[in-house]
Amino acid sequence: MDCKWQYKIVKIGKGAFKSDKTKIAEMEEALNRLGLERWELVNIQDREFATAAYLKRRV
Repeated sequence: MDCKWQYKIVKIGKGAFKSDKTKIAEMEEALNRLGLERWELVNIQDREFATAAYLKRRV
């Protein structure tokens, strides 16, 4: 079976995991909304200069 994927990179902000619980809750809410659109979280990178979420979904 030949699967085709669509990819998405979402910049969450700077040092998102070092923030307070409110910021983390907002991040979870955003990822849950994307999940409803069939996006699957593949990876997340929390760097000093930015936090990015990498997502994919079948097309």
